Amino acid sequence: MSGACSPDPIRFENLDSAGQTFRIAVALAAATGQAFEVRRIWRGAQHPGRHSQNLAIVEAAAAVCGARVEGNELGATRFVFEPGPVVPGDYTFDVGTASAAALLAQVVCLPLVLGGSPSTLTVSGGTHAPFSPPYPYLEDAWVPALRAFGIEVRMELLRPGFFPRGGGALRLTLGGDGIKRSIRLGEMGELEGVNVRSITGNLPFHVGERQLEHAIERLQASAIPAVGGTETLISEAPGAVVQLIGLFSSGQRIVCSSLGKKGQSAEEVAGLACAELLEFLTTRGNVDVHLADQLLLPLALAPEAGEYVAPMMTRDLSAGARVINTFFPGRIVLEPIGRGSVRVRNEPGSGASAGPSGS
Repeated sequence: MSGACSPDPIRFENLDSAGQTFRIAVALAAATGQAFEVRRIWRGAQHPGRHSQNLAIVEAAAAVCGARVEGNELGATRFVFEPGPVVPGDYTFDVGTASAAALLAQVVCLPLVLGGSPSTLTVSGGTHAPFSPPYPYLEDAWVPALRAFGIEVRMELLRPGFFPRGGGALRLTLGGDGIKRSIRLGEMGELEGVNVRSITGNLPFHVGERQLEHAIERLQASAIPAVGGTETLISEAPGAVVQLIGLFSSGQRIVCSSLGKKGQSAEEVAGLACAELLEFLTTRGNVDVHLADQLLLPLALAPEAGEYVAPMMTRDLSAGARVINTFFPGRIVLEPIGRGSVRVRNEPGSGASAGPSGS
């Protein structure tokens, strides 16, 4: 990928500073060298902590590409991000006590991948936090998806950090050779079985056992073969995750994850993951609803045509595609294909070049 970005910043009239679309814009700017400006920051009704979280994410993205930033503070009404070349290296960031380490890692990852040399990225914060992918989901869904794009990536959990105490850390080791190919996912075929991961930290052993038993019973009641096991993490704060890995006859898999909340029973946590999987099976999707959003950026930056099917149209999916297409008109195409599902494909030659910011 080569070519120059526009010397003028991309301008958004408004953008939610706490939302995923804002993070997509920051990641895309850092990865491509294309500046952008938000003339009116919209703060919506989200929890203030999510705005503070994005401040740390912007600081991290600016650090890896030497960006000039305006308006990265609470109360600002205008925001400007003017990136420089990405500088590969060993980076350590702290997103905040219990804020989502995964979200920072996902924003900074692709710019570093496009940087031309290997990098390491260590992020401290909440590794199992609400409104973000918990670490097991990154491990079983996001990282394998990046590898499908030819991205060299390894990930390890240094210490778990459950919400609200947080204090966890994860590390990514990244190659600097860019995105080597695109993905083109076909039909899933038949669901052959489900592997259940029942994960707990600082909780009685019976909690993990109950999660596992309820998930298996719920799936078998729907004639779905299921096996699994419990995993215990050494953590300061109590926490629980139930993760289902559905294995299909096509060789593809789907990952559905549920993060426990205070006051929820083990059975409720397991039930939420099962409900997500059962709902997915009624669609034509070949990635889960969360991965559909997370794959927009690598698909937009891929060197060749690719596609996948989101199980449903979501606000994050449509808004994320709009942000990408504001940078590169026509780059992402969303096509409804029935049963609520949406084919997501890219047009690599559409819009301005998506070359790395160091080019």
